[in-house]
Amino acid sequence: KPIKKNQATLAWPRLSLSIGFAQATSIICLSYGFILTYASQAVLLYSLHPLHSALMGYIFLHDFLPRETIIALILALFAMLIMFWPDLLYGNFGGKTQALGDYYRS
Repeated sequence: KPIKKNQATLAWPRLSLSIGFAQATSIICLSYGFILTYASQAVLLYSLHPLHSALMGYIFLHDFLPRETIIALILALFAMLIMFWPDLLYGNFGGKTQALGDYYRS
């Protein structure tokens, strides 16, 4: 059943508000996560946004990932393990590792 023009026109404001609310929530959670972690870990998480966007595009939109992007994702995973390894090794999940959880919730 095709969508009428009036129905499609009325859906855009609600969609725009939903996207804006999701983006604002994401930025608030990310900023709060940066307060809870070290500056070096915060910069690492922030700089990995394009790679995570590529990964989400592959998972949800079935985009093509070039070989260079796959290699960058693997290296980014190792970089995150190196930066967060001490907290993960000693079970410090309530301390500076909270930013990692807030990052993935946003």
